[in-house]
Amino acid sequence: MVLNELGKIVFKNLKNIPYYFENINLDKFIVMPNHVHLILEINKNIVGAIHELPLQKRRNMLIPKIIGKFKMLSAKEINILANNSGNPLWQRNYYDHIIRNEIELNKIREYILENPKNWERDRNNIV
Repeated sequence: MVLNELGKIVFKNLKNIPYYFENINLDKFIVMPNHVHLILEINKNIVGAIHELPLQKRRNMLIPKIIGKFKMLSAKEINILANNSGNPLWQRNYYDHIIRNEIELNKIREYILENPKNWERDRNNIV
């Protein structure tokens, strides 16, 4: 993927996640034309069940805080650049998944790295 100016803003804000959250490392990630894939490594056992909680309580949990901050900072910067203040940039939700073993981790890493090669056939490619 060759990033345009907006993609570079998204890339920068992804790279900055560990600076805002001390217990988080960024593993593999990719910025695609209309979505991102990333693996976050949590260094301490500080996350509980997410899906079972109401939206208001989820916002106080680590993963929603990380994704919320990333979306907020990147959208603010992009909207300033595009002179498009106040318009939503990101969809409301996101897909998350707990990686439970090394085999699964390696498969997801491979998927992320291979994703750009498969962009023309990707279901998210609406071009």
